[in-house]
Formats: sequence, C-alpha cells, structure tokens
Amino acid sequence: MDGADIIAAIITKAEGIEKSNRAITPDEVKTLKAASFLRILTGETSMATTTNEEKKPSLAPNWSCKCENCGQTPTVGKSRLCGPCYFGEADMAGGNW
Repeated sequence: MDGADIIAAIITKAEGIEKSNRAITPDEVKTLKAASFLRILTGETSMATTTNEEKKPSLAPNWSCKCENCGQTPTVGKSRLCGPCYFGEADMAGGNW
C-alpha cells in the first residue's frame, strides 16, 4: 500500500463518517481532520470551500407553501414566512423583494 492508497482510504473513511446521521467519536473527529488536511494537500479542495454566495439563503419567492405565521403566499425561500413576516415590511407582500 503506497501513500496514494493510504490517502484514498482515509478520505473514503471520512466520506462515510460525513454521510452518517449520528454523533461522531473522538477518533472519527481525528479522521475527519486528517482527511480535510489531505484534501488540501492534494489539491482536491481549498481552505475556503464555500463562497459568500453559497452561504446566502435563497430569497426566491416560493409559491408552493403558505406562511406559517399568517398563511399568505409566497414565502421567502425555505423560510416558510411571507415577505412581510420575514422582512418586517408590508411593501414586501406578493413577492416584491
């Protein structure tokens, strides 16, 4: 087993841990940290993996569900609140944001 095989094994193990919906153990934390470091070293990812645009919530009008607070549509993205309830401005009614 050469270095590339070891790196691939650590990254594969980390991907399995990342996909699980359970609490992780201290040993698994070490594996995740090692895999992150190896991904950076091998150029698979950079230190900044997300951009500011990816962090922003979607504000697109969602016409498929009603506001949890007042029952109006559309809601703001996945917030389940209409424009006036989300932004606190009556002018935002009807998707005017």
